[in-house]
Amino acid sequence: MSVYSQGTSNKQATAEVFIAEALKWFGDPDHAEGSPFDKGQRLADLVRGQRTLLVLDGLEPLQYQPEKGLTEGALKDPGLKMLLEGLAASNPGLCVVTSRERVRDIAHFTKTAPVVDLETLSGEAGEQILRNLGVDGPEEELRAASREFGGHGLALNLLGNYLVDYCDKDVRRRGEVHILDEDEEKGGHARRVMRSYEDHLGGAGRTWLCYASPACSTVPPTANWWRC
Repeated sequence: MSVYSQGTSNKQATAEVFIAEALKWFGDPDHAEGSPFDKGQRLADLVRGQRTLLVLDGLEPLQYQPEKGLTEGALKDPGLKMLLEGLAASNPGLCVVTSRERVRDIAHFTKTAPVVDLETLSGEAGEQILRNLGVDGPEEELRAASREFGGHGLALNLLGNYLVDYCDKDVRRRGEVHILDEDEEKGGHARRVMRSYEDHLGGAGRTWLCYASPACSTVPPTANWWRC
């Protein structure tokens, strides 16, 4: 589940709808009942009731940034906090979380929730990603695009698809992607592309950008869940 769509909006990030839909999918008869803490704990119990692979991608919108009196990286959403703490404590399956911020709530689970630091992509690797997505242009332009978007895999995938969909596959038109006042280390590159998608797709399209996102306020009725 990707939460990057929430990062392009001014709405308060929350995992409430995601958790309710997940409870429903796992068979909880009272998925709309209980406090956020209770729902998160129930979902953790259901997830670890079978071998489950759960991937939460781009968790930053649901984490606190450095602010007075707040712990950087702590989760804003109590339900998600209970879910991750519960899975870190005991889980026969696997839960993968990606974020630029360490998730402080589970930092003390050093054995069951280890942190793996990933490096950014080289210019050559970024060029290959863009080419594989169908983007056209000279080698130097493709590598420049990779550098400009921080060698960030998600941002380059979003950029490549955007250029193919709306810019005639031309890497030289990457300047049409929104330039937002975003911290590049906090996901700004990916948010630039997502904002550009929003402009092209409009309100109805944004629902699909939020598709199955833990931080999104709506989950389409056709959202799919898979058992592994």
